[in-house]
Amino acid sequence: MIQQAIVRLLLPAILAILSYNNPSPGDQHTHPDTLAVAERADIIPAGLPAPDELSAFVPEHYSILDTAAGDLNQDKKDDLILVLKRNGEDTLVNTGEPDRPLLILIRDDHNRLQQVRRNDNTIYCIGCGGIMGDPYVGIVIRNGYFSVEHYGGSAWRWTRIITYKYVAADQEWYLHKDGSESFHASEPDKIKTTIRTTRDFGNIKFEDFDIYEDR
Repeated sequence: MIQQAIVRLLLPAILAILSYNNPSPGDQHTHPDTLAVAERADIIPAGLPAPDELSAFVPEHYSILDTAAGDLNQDKKDDLILVLKRNGEDTLVNTGEPDRPLLILIRDDHNRLQQVRRNDNTIYCIGCGGIMGDPYVGIVIRNGYFSVEHYGGSAWRWTRIITYKYVAADQEWYLHKDGSESFHASEPDKIKTTIRTTRDFGNIKFEDFDIYEDR
């Protein structure tokens, strides 16, 4: 389809900009729609936890939307990002309820997953993509960095990739870059790119970021 071809062209370019000077990838991506990295030869697959290991992190009335494994805190262990969705979310659009929590799960010294951070406002809702449908594309993890990818719009199409960086001194993840591109469907070669960094928004902890705010 035309829009899938466009996503293939745009997302790798944005991800390359967002990841400039980042460490080499040592992660995997499990979401089938994440075209930005699906064909990269240097993405190393890693086993995901069994469903029963994850069930303890899923609140009542929620289920798992997506998972991604990789080293989130640079300890050379495969940690996990868990993306949740509210059950029946397609009927709860614009209710004001939290839609899609993102959980950071870190492996401890006994190789058990522990939830250390949660943000309910870093992934767009199911109805935020316009006529393109669900805007969520997937998660990419790269040795202490991770990016949340979106794509949506109608006649005007857009992408948005939010990247976080782990700072070992603080044992904290901070907003690293906020990148977007937009174009009209009739002129896909005329692309407007916007990249914001800490020079623009300062130090924002992962838990404090709100994708719905106009910064």
